[in-house]
Amino acid sequence: MSIEDVLAKLDKKTAARVQKASEVKMVRHPYKSLGLTAETGGWVEGHVHLLYGPKSSGKSTQIYQTIADRQEADPEFTAGVIDAEGTYDPDFTAKLGVDNDRVLISHSKSFEQAQNVGVEFLQAGVRLLVVDSISVLIPMGFLDDGDLKGADGMKQLGLRAKSTGIMLNSLSYANQETHAGIFIVSHGKLKLNAMGASLSYDGGTAMEHSATQIIRLTASASARQQIEGDVYQNGQVFKKPIGREVNFFVEKNKAGAASGVGEYNMYYAGNFMGIDTVSETVKLASKYNFIEKGGAWFTVNGRKMQGEKAVVDYLNSDLDYFEDLQSKVLSVVG
Repeated sequence: MSIEDVLAKLDKKTAARVQKASEVKMVRHPYKSLGLTAETGGWVEGHVHLLYGPKSSGKSTQIYQTIADRQEADPEFTAGVIDAEGTYDPDFTAKLGVDNDRVLISHSKSFEQAQNVGVEFLQAGVRLLVVDSISVLIPMGFLDDGDLKGADGMKQLGLRAKSTGIMLNSLSYANQETHAGIFIVSHGKLKLNAMGASLSYDGGTAMEHSATQIIRLTASASARQQIEGDVYQNGQVFKKPIGREVNFFVEKNKAGAASGVGEYNMYYAGNFMGIDTVSETVKLASKYNFIEKGGAWFTVNGRKMQGEKAVVDYLNSDLDYFEDLQSKVLSVVG
């Protein structure tokens, strides 16, 4: 029996909700990080993506700059943010390039509130939904007439995992028509296993099963491992920590290859905020031999330079060469 014969025998409502496998399309968009985009293939419309890691590893920064890039490419691109942590800073996100007039904010504190607001956001047509973060949401079962129960009333086994599963399933169901990207942020937590302790995320198996991509971001909060730069205050120049190197690991990727790794520089102070795609271009150009690197020395456009910063400064001064170099990198990673 042909596929057309099978389709003809389906109920009209059922036939309207199905399609041939050859017609299924995975619509992808780049992350702000060139390397992360290369390793994952980009984030996928209609799918759930989890970014997790320790504090100050730039999880929210990665997402908000990704939103900014989509807003720049599409004047009607809107986002909804469930700011459970209450840390959304419109001044900071504006410096990352986000148009805050095209972002809706909810300060939901429980899984059930986040679920209800998230469903409404998706049904209203937002193109990207962020839950930041799942780690601070609490189940309504921990409340009694709107008040928090005592510690003894918060010991129900599995309630957080159950609430996570219900929320994710509800968001996925509500997303059938909009096909928005759903981003979940989780703090990193230590998980004990037979091999010792490892970094894990909140949400348990519900999160593991629902997410198409699971990406771990890590960065050192040690003062010695920060990137220093010039900060201007009251007419004077001070050397201060302004950024850090972020490492990523793609733990799961049903939309492409998994186990991809890489790093990029992220700046939280100084003249530039966010992910530095210029320095990331240098890292990737070195990896794919578009520029020569030996020890701390680089050969770029026929010039020898010491240190990545010198290369970044040169690329910022020669935008034509930088654009040519970045296009070569994108031809490989994109």
